[in-house]
Amino acid sequence: VFVTAMLASACSSDQQPPPSSEQPSAGLGVLQWAPQSNVCECVSADLEVEFGELDGPGALSQVAGFVVADSENRFWVSQPGGPQVFDRAGRHIARIGSRGQGPGEFENQGPIYLDRELVHVVDGGNARVTVFRDLEYVDDWRIPGYILAAAPLSNGELFVNMPVMTPERYGEPLHVVRGDTILS
Repeated sequence: VFVTAMLASACSSDQQPPPSSEQPSAGLGVLQWAPQSNVCECVSADLEVEFGELDGPGALSQVAGFVVADSENRFWVSQPGGPQVFDRAGRHIARIGSRGQGPGEFENQGPIYLDRELVHVVDGGNARVTVFRDLEYVDDWRIPGYILAAAPLSNGELFVNMPVMTPERYGEPLHVVRGDTILS
């Protein structure tokens, strides 16, 4: 499995998409939006980087749901058993962690998010967030459930998309959490 990261940009309303013969060499064409969208006439996507290998240590076993670039311009790609890390050119650097329940191990890796120079990897299977700095394990902390998406807040709390199955919160997908406590 290969992952392709692209930069998308919207065309202004007075621009016309290029003819189909002018598609980028990577095969990424221009997407035309329906005129009734009132947003833009087209969106173009430029190839940013491709990473992954067909086999070997850089092989990706599934399509990545989460990809982030850290402060060193390395791409962290979510994968079962722990994230894979690639450089800006798409070359494999490291596999972080392995399957398991110990420190730096993962059961069901989910979102990856950045907080300054720290990389946080959410693991729903172990109900925790594992923190790395410069590819090295730093710490982990418990979370109150299975987080589908997360964004750090400046006060150390997380804004999360997470199902909570308690009578008072049933059906509310968005929460603020600190550690394993749901604040709102």
